Amino acid sequence: MGIDNITLSAANTYTDEVAMGNAVVVAGVSQAQLNQAITNEANARQGQVNQLNTKLQNTNQTLQQTDQALSGLNDNVVAIASDLQTVDHAMFDPDGKVNIHINNTEIHVTQNDKNRWDLATGGGGLQSIVAGAGIEIDYTDPLNPVISATSTPPPAGFHISSFTHNAGNREKGVPLTAITFNWAYQNGSPTTQSIAPTVGNIPTADRTTSLSGQNITDDITFTLSATDGITPVTRQVSVRFYSPVFYGSVLTATPSATDIQAMEKRVSPFTNFTANLSIANARSCFASPMENPITDIRDTVFNMSMLSNYTAIDNVMINGTAYKVWVSNALEDTGAGTIGLQVVF
Repeated sequence: MGIDNITLSAANTYTDEVAMGNAVVVAGVSQAQLNQAITNEANARQGQVNQLNTKLQNTNQTLQQTDQALSGLNDNVVAIASDLQTVDHAMFDPDGKVNIHINNTEIHVTQNDKNRWDLATGGGGLQSIVAGAGIEIDYTDPLNPVISATSTPPPAGFHISSFTHNAGNREKGVPLTAITFNWAYQNGSPTTQSIAPTVGNIPTADRTTSLSGQNITDDITFTLSATDGITPVTRQVSVRFYSPVFYGSVLTATPSATDIQAMEKRVSPFTNFTANLSIANARSCFASPMENPITDIRDTVFNMSMLSNYTAIDNVMINGTAYKVWVSNALEDTGAGTIGLQVVF
């Protein structure tokens, strides 16, 4: 704070009360006293300024010291990184360790540590694992791939190595009248063998047999049983019947059972598949049993659902089975080409 607008009388004394800092000067004070008061106030203010300058200088020194410390730390980090780069070229001693000196600190690195470093950085070491038959490798963690067996290895003793039939997947409503079985053994030969049901005992030298004159209309499982006189073994195969899935094109928005059965049919488990259609001014159409309905029809190029372009018709009866039918809302024409649509269950 300062002193402004002081008016003096002829006697060189104040004629009015004025404020000077936190003090009050009243009339009758001499000019000399006033000057001394002003000098004292100025000295006090200068002392405060000097103290602030000292604190500022100390702060600047602290900042300089901090900057120097950070610079030194950065130099240490660079040196450590440079040292670590030489690990890949180090020689490992017979016990599988290598000694590295970083800033006078000794670090022991095992061969396993080096292998992990190599795998992570692409330098040397194991680069890939090739999965053989019955093996699956999960690379979710590249440093720790998980290797799993996807099939059970064959037993070491006498066993049935294969058991097959030629019936394939069967269409419901169409009887299976004949079937042929084939099988093989490893690590020995049978002293007895048979297939149930229906077939019965089979000569021990035979590895194939057939049934004819059958009328099989439902799912059935056949069991091959054999023994080498020591170890009894069995193996099974099944015949499955499926209502077909129909796909193709129809001329009307309300196709009949006959129209649907005239399309392509697929007899198999109800899994997703791609239908390649050739359509000439007609409507694409898909039909599956109500108990195994088609849930989506997707474009195979952009994987976009096309189901909104179709109308569903429920409970269309085909050979005694209720079907859910999807029919395109508009006529289509693929010209000389085809269109691929994914059928989703």
